[in-house]
Amino acid sequence: MICVTPLATAASVRPALAEGAARAGRDPAGIAVTSLLPAAVGDTRREALDRLRPGLAFYAGFFPRYNRMMAEHGFAAEAAAQRATPVAVAALRAAKLPQHARASGHYGDRMFLLDNRVRNRQAGYELLAPLRLADGQAVLVDRGWLPQGTSRARLPAVSVPQGAVTVTGLAFAPQPPPFALSDKEAFAPGWPKVVETAVPARLATALGHPLLPLVLYPDGSAVAAHEIAATHAFGPARHRAYAVQWFAMAAVLVAVYLRHGLRRRKQP
Repeated sequence: MICVTPLATAASVRPALAEGAARAGRDPAGIAVTSLLPAAVGDTRREALDRLRPGLAFYAGFFPRYNRMMAEHGFAAEAAAQRATPVAVAALRAAKLPQHARASGHYGDRMFLLDNRVRNRQAGYELLAPLRLADGQAVLVDRGWLPQGTSRARLPAVSVPQGAVTVTGLAFAPQPPPFALSDKEAFAPGWPKVVETAVPARLATALGHPLLPLVLYPDGSAVAAHEIAATHAFGPARHRAYAVQWFAMAAVLVAVYLRHGLRRRKQP
């Protein structure tokens, strides 16, 4: 199986398969080549297409490789339009995240430090800066990672650009922590506030005005690259975990089969 890929790359699969089949003594004509394609189910064609659009727009708008790939497959105009026009954050819906988005507004002097962010074995924070939009709402912009000092009582210095700014980047729906002792965030006095979660609904209570239900990671930033890598992380440890899981299940089934088989054989 091959993933969706430029046609020139797909054409090179057959010669490589033929070479491998020859080494294994197999007929290359008997090896099926399939492609991993996105799919959606809907009551109508329009409904199915609408369900596919957010994911395709995300890949075409944020990842240059996929944007070029779609252009090479005959959708050059659509790929260029998606790359050039990120969606306004106010128009986003949580069900369609992640997406390439833009936001324009002003930063204030109230910011949050997301705790327990580790980079290269060093503890630190991520700076979440609310960007106030024209409609009175705000969106959290992740301004990047800051190292923790020698003492947690001494917070790092923070700053944001002054005046009107426009930020484009990857909009993610932040996930609540896997477990929590309370559904309310405890805020210490003063700013910036150290917080345990990046859930906008909780942080809005301290901020004093609404926050959109997303976090914006600016284009080209290290924190955006880290978020993308974390989203697509699927290392060998997870493969081993799946292998152990399925082999353990097979062992249990064999044990159950043998136990019942021996019991039936003993019956008169």
